[in-house]
Amino acid sequence: MMRCLPALLFLTAAAPAQEKHDAVIRFANEDQLPGTLESLSRDTVVWNSAIQTKPAAFRAKEVLDVALGGRMPSLPSSHEATLTLARGDTVKGEIASVTDDAIELDTWYAGRLKFPRVMVRELKISDRPKLLYGGPTSLEGWTLSTEPAPWKYRSGAFIAAEPGGIARDMELPDGFRLSFDATWRNQLHLTVIVYSDDASTDQPENGYEFNFRGRSVQVQRCGGNPNFLQPQASVQELLQSEKAEIEIRASSRTKTLALYVNGRIIESWVDQGMNPETLGRTVHFVCHDNGRLKVSDMELSAWDGVLDETPPPGNGMGNRLRNIEMFGDEQNEVRPVKDKSLEGRMMLRNGDSIAGEVLSISEGMITLKTSFDEIKLPVARFRDIALKPASLEEPKRMIGDVRASLVDGSSLVFRLEAFEGDKLRGFSQNFGTADFDLKAFNRLEFNIYNPALDALRGKEEW
Repeated sequence: MMRCLPALLFLTAAAPAQEKHDAVIRFANEDQLPGTLESLSRDTVVWNSAIQTKPAAFRAKEVLDVALGGRMPSLPSSHEATLTLARGDTVKGEIASVTDDAIELDTWYAGRLKFPRVMVRELKISDRPKLLYGGPTSLEGWTLSTEPAPWKYRSGAFIAAEPGGIARDMELPDGFRLSFDATWRNQLHLTVIVYSDDASTDQPENGYEFNFRGRSVQVQRCGGNPNFLQPQASVQELLQSEKAEIEIRASSRTKTLALYVNGRIIESWVDQGMNPETLGRTVHFVCHDNGRLKVSDMELSAWDGVLDETPPPGNGMGNRLRNIEMFGDEQNEVRPVKDKSLEGRMMLRNGDSIAGEVLSISEGMITLKTSFDEIKLPVARFRDIALKPASLEEPKRMIGDVRASLVDGSSLVFRLEAFEGDKLRGFSQNFGTADFDLKAFNRLEFNIYNPALDALRGKEEW
């Protein structure tokens, strides 16, 4: 039962109630209220809900966060650049320019943003194929395997309330990349099925299963007799955290399956017995625990079936040794390993590296000055761009700062300036003043410098 909500500041003109609520406001006293955001300022949040006769304004100091359930559009860009800022914020977009003084990104949600070099810690690049599906945005189009429904939808995520599956005919192409964020408690116990032809069951006759159990990942063909592909993968990161970005790649043309975790290739498999004629187009997510599992930020795009890199060799043991080296064994301190020979060089997607000075970036091409000659390469071929060393500066904390989580995975802190229509204006020393498309936000967190709210903020809703 919901407890009494914080005192209302004032009432405004009534707005029509919506049958479907995609937004939720949470308060510092752990109350929450579904509804829609009407207006916003540094001091107040005006909220409209079906249980209220009129929209009401709440004091911002009593608000923990607002989950908005934004929408990710299909983007035509060939690459995605991720800036990591001095205080840990991240922002994604297309590279517009890189100089010794500043880095500019073109974003779909705020136009061109300019970041002083002294505010940027790192610049990473990934390719950006055409998006075939992005979500989830609701339960519509998905099939639940049991009753009562084992999964529910809330604020841009599927949440497992109990064991069971959820499936959708995604019209999988011959080759695809399926990525998603998984959040769990204690231990990850999830099965992802691809190339299925039956959304009504958690045990289809056709397709491939990726079975996650703790740090172990096994891949097998669907059907009555287990047919595991070798090797079994070991992912130490899945024990060291309760959240991961997981990506599955599959191609019926090259008969290849691959697994990535947090942007790093874990293992790949080639199944010569794969029959493209029997493969379906459906994807399943099956939870095996009593809830405690969340799936969000799902993206499906085409893949040509060719791996840019290969996992460590050794029938699964290579991954184990590599995990120990990179992340530390279970009994030892985690310690990242740097390849000093590559410091100051830029990594390409095929594993090669190149040294040079960035002269210009235009229309998706980088012009580099190397020791041999000037060359031009597509931005999408790079994994990172070497930035000249700089003494990093952190932005000042300001009254009215909020932390925004965006649908593309970006996370930014800025001071609220204004909110009009579908635009939210914010200011930060990182990028100046910018007008953000409200659809870009998954969540806005308030009172972010209040340590008393940290424990509550870290709670996941299950």
